[in-house]
Amino acid sequence: MIQRVTDVNGPNHISDAQLSAVKMPGRRRIYVGLGGNVGQVPEAMRRALHLLEERGMQPLALSRLYQTAPVGGIVQADYLNAVAALETIATPTEVLGHLLAVEADLGRNRAQEERWGPRTLDLDYLLDEAWPSFESTVLTLPHPRLWERAFVVIPLADVWPTCPAPDSRAITAWASEMRGAGGVTEVGQLTEMP
Repeated sequence: MIQRVTDVNGPNHISDAQLSAVKMPGRRRIYVGLGGNVGQVPEAMRRALHLLEERGMQPLALSRLYQTAPVGGIVQADYLNAVAALETIATPTEVLGHLLAVEADLGRNRAQEERWGPRTLDLDYLLDEAWPSFESTVLTLPHPRLWERAFVVIPLADVWPTCPAPDSRAITAWASEMRGAGGVTEVGQLTEMP
């Protein structure tokens, strides 16, 4: 069941307090981007999936692992990126809280890092099948820059090949075009799911 949320601030904008009054769907799929370029990134990704599972977010599928050039103009090492499909009953705000907590548990300190700079682990809440359009004071779904980033679109197509893209084409068409532009190289798989 897809729900749209509306309040006086406009369609699909909701406060955290209002969210608690909305009837949440049951178990549903969400999609999370995983990335990093400092330390043992594949191990950090595996540990993150394990910690998310402990928080009630069951991993269902994991994309291949991709190496990508950094964005933002800061000179730094290439990133490793992947996308995971997870199943959860948590509210969107709770999901975001879990992602931020797992990042911190694995050594990320957002207060001390430079924007677009190197990081041990980045967990981005990309999409939620029950909330195709969602906005609160702390979260916007889909992720605001999802469709601009090949390092997200390509692995997302691995785990949700029928995902609708903004122009009504399948995501696989977007991923194919982005692959052709270069900058994203498949480097293997995170073979161990939690």
